[in-house]
Amino acid sequence: MKVLCFEGKRIVEREKGLQKITENIYVDRNNIYWYYKEVDKAIIVDVNRSYYTTQHYLNFENKMKKVKKDTIENYITVLDNRIAKGKYISGVEISLVADMVSQEKLKLYKSTKKTKCAVTVNTDRIKEIVERENKLIQEVVNKAIEKFKKGEYIENVMLKIYSEGSTGVKTHDISLIAYLTDMLGVEIAPRVKGWINKNLKGCWGNVQVKCDAQSNKIFEILNSIMDKLKEN
Repeated sequence: MKVLCFEGKRIVEREKGLQKITENIYVDRNNIYWYYKEVDKAIIVDVNRSYYTTQHYLNFENKMKKVKKDTIENYITVLDNRIAKGKYISGVEISLVADMVSQEKLKLYKSTKKTKCAVTVNTDRIKEIVERENKLIQEVVNKAIEKFKKGEYIENVMLKIYSEGSTGVKTHDISLIAYLTDMLGVEIAPRVKGWINKNLKGCWGNVQVKCDAQSNKIFEILNSIMDKLKEN
């Protein structure tokens, strides 16, 4: 599928293999894409999360329709309203509708973009996004902790943690088990944390374990997590 995206300061069109969720929603490991059949192209519209269910995607689809970004025709109306209000239009959005508007309107979109490059960072908005996304992450973590205490299986899913940057929202990925070690103050070496992020698929909670293999390190860490949870 053709996807419009940024590479540095350039907007490029890339062919990507994406998983189809609905007629309009496609995903890869990191992002959610909205496909516009009128131009046979897709753009990134949100961050994909490992704990998303089908209902999450359906809710997102309804949201896109509500904000009138579900079709190119509706999207053009949204951009026209932005121009009227003197608001910013991104290069990806301009590229998306470029073949569907007149040259006069395209020049207007581009001139608006140029005059709005030096925008003021909305710190309140950044804080709102960080708090909202991390609240969702904490819900996932809390459910995992309950499973841990009950001795149930915990899948070591990847979490996307949000933080406030000087010019916008910053994110970094970390696995659930590695996140628990940070949250609970279980000290582990960066090399071990990297192994947990990359290789550990999951574990059973509430069980003190030992392995006869060459290294017991991962089991020591899981036991430490369990001990910390008991303290709390």
